[in-house]
Amino acid sequence: MLSEFDYIAPATMDEAIAALATPGARSLAGGQGLLTAMKLGRLTPPRLVDLRRVADLRGVDRFEDGGLRIGAMTTLTELLDVPGLPKQHPALAQAAGAIADTQIRNRGTVGGTLVDHFAASDLAAVLLICDARLTVAGPAGRRTVPATGFYSPDGPVLDDAEILVSVDVPVVEPTVRVAYERVTERATLAPLVAVAVATLPGGPPGSGWVRIAVTGGTRWPMRIPEAEAALAGGVAVGDAADLPVGPDSRFVDGDAVSAAYRAHLTRVLIGRALSRTGPGDA
Repeated sequence: MLSEFDYIAPATMDEAIAALATPGARSLAGGQGLLTAMKLGRLTPPRLVDLRRVADLRGVDRFEDGGLRIGAMTTLTELLDVPGLPKQHPALAQAAGAIADTQIRNRGTVGGTLVDHFAASDLAAVLLICDARLTVAGPAGRRTVPATGFYSPDGPVLDDAEILVSVDVPVVEPTVRVAYERVTERATLAPLVAVAVATLPGGPPGSGWVRIAVTGGTRWPMRIPEAEAALAGGVAVGDAADLPVGPDSRFVDGDAVSAAYRAHLTRVLIGRALSRTGPGDA
């Protein structure tokens, strides 16, 4: 049973920001995460501000170098339909295509997957490894936040009445190899643990690098600096059983799946992703 709330569907950004000024108000993007949280009693917002009519939040623009600016209200299906996405942004295409099922991808939005505090975000892991930047707007104007600074223990760093406007995703250079690996939680279709990896294979010692980000398994989407440091200077493909991924306290500990097991799955998925980013793989 949902609690009572006001419903507003503004047509402009200014109207949406003004509507969100009500304390406790929440923006409604795709609705899958927010409405589920409301049904479970996790959230009881007094007002929902539906962003579907705000045209400035929709669509995907391509920069001259192939980078993308993705409107926050762009659906996952619309993102997957962008020409050339699998070639120029392979990890992004892999992650978006792995989200839930066709019906949810038709309804769910890019912004909705990124700002939901309760659902693990497939896209967040990819944004963390590719230096994406997120633009938000609020009563004080617009500001840009790097993906690495967008998440914290308390969730995405949106101030009151702020809205995620768009995400800028740089193009993946031909020399950089990326992969996305996921273990799906069958009941919710969310990632139990998912890992995004980007590697620049090294020649001389120290010339290569690797970036690793995890979502689902950790308390919020994050880079794993311990694993990155262990692999610095050359990407080791093979057994990742001893790869450092930080303390178990970094991982979600539940009745069905322990933090230690999520840490183990993280190592397994990193190993799989590294095997796909080795020499000769597409």
